[in-house]
Amino acid sequence: MLRKPVCGLALAALSAAALAGTPAGADSSNAEPVIEISTVPLDVAKLPWISDETRSYVADTDSQFKSGQIAAYVFASSPNGNWGMRTMAPGVVTPSIRDLARQALEQCEYFYVMPCRIMAVNGMSTQDETGGWADQPFMLTPDPARFDFERIPFVSEQDRFLLRDYGFQSNPKALAVSDGGYWSWKGADSVQDAITLAMSDCKTGNGGSDCYLYAVNDFVVMDFKR
Repeated sequence: MLRKPVCGLALAALSAAALAGTPAGADSSNAEPVIEISTVPLDVAKLPWISDETRSYVADTDSQFKSGQIAAYVFASSPNGNWGMRTMAPGVVTPSIRDLARQALEQCEYFYVMPCRIMAVNGMSTQDETGGWADQPFMLTPDPARFDFERIPFVSEQDRFLLRDYGFQSNPKALAVSDGGYWSWKGADSVQDAITLAMSDCKTGNGGSDCYLYAVNDFVVMDFKR
C-alpha cells in the first residue's frame, strides 16, 4: 500500500500535547461497513487502481483462501492505489467478516484520507451490475479524544478487548499501533520512556516496519487529518 510518511514531530512534543489536553485525534468511527458480495468469482487481473505488486499479493491471498490456508479475507482499495487487507486463520472464531472489513477499510482510509471500497471478499468480487462498488462511510474520525478501547483503529475486536487493560494502567504509559493491526503498550517511570518502549516493541513485533504512537497516558495523540 502507499504509505503516509511517519510523523516528524518529536516524541516529547507529542507527549507534551497529550499532557496539556490538546492532542490530535485518530479514532475508529465504528461505522458499519457496507458488505455486498456478488456471485462472480474474483478475477484479480481485473482489479483496478492497484499496482502489479499489490495484484500479486491479492492473488496469493486468494490462492491461500482457496487452499484452506486462510479461512477468510477482505480486500479494500482506493482510486489512487492505497489498499487494506485483513485475513483470518483457520479454526479462529473471531474476527467476523464485518470486523475484517472494518479493519481493511480503516487501514486503506488512513492513507487515502477518504472512504475506500471493498473490492473482494473470500474469493468473490464485490462489483455490482453497474460496474461499481458500494460506497462506504468514513471509518475514521479526526476528532481529539480520550482513550476508549472500543474505538482503537486497525486492531481486531478481540484485541480491543485485550486493550481495556491499557485504560486501567497508571500513568505514565503509551500505546503504539500499526496500520496492519499489531500493537504494544508500555508503562514506565516517565512518559518519554513509555513512548520509547512501546514504539520499539511495536516495531519489533511488526517485522521492523514503523508503528504509530496512538495514545499517551489517557489521550489519543495519533494524527489523522482530512
